[in-house]
Amino acid sequence: MNLTKATGKAGIPIPSTSSTSAKADGAPVMDRNWSRPIHAAAAILCFAITMPFGAICRRAFKTIKIHAAVQIIAVIGVIVTLGTGIRMSPWYNKVS
Repeated sequence: MNLTKATGKAGIPIPSTSSTSAKADGAPVMDRNWSRPIHAAAAILCFAITMPFGAICRRAFKTIKIHAAVQIIAVIGVIVTLGTGIRMSPWYNKVS
């Protein structure tokens, strides 16, 4: 925070009684943002289901090929999760 311009009388500000006469320009519109649900679904699918399933496959099938295939799918999902998280990060940045 840059407080070099924070000057004036200290204390609680007086509430304004004036109206800005701002009006809505129509009905609210849903923007169909799919990043958040894709991010959540991919993270849950990868970290809670696919990666543990890959570890179980290694023990159950006694072969590395099935384990490797499942873990590669999980890594691709993690990359999708990372990409959607990076895409959403500017939207939720609270630091100015």
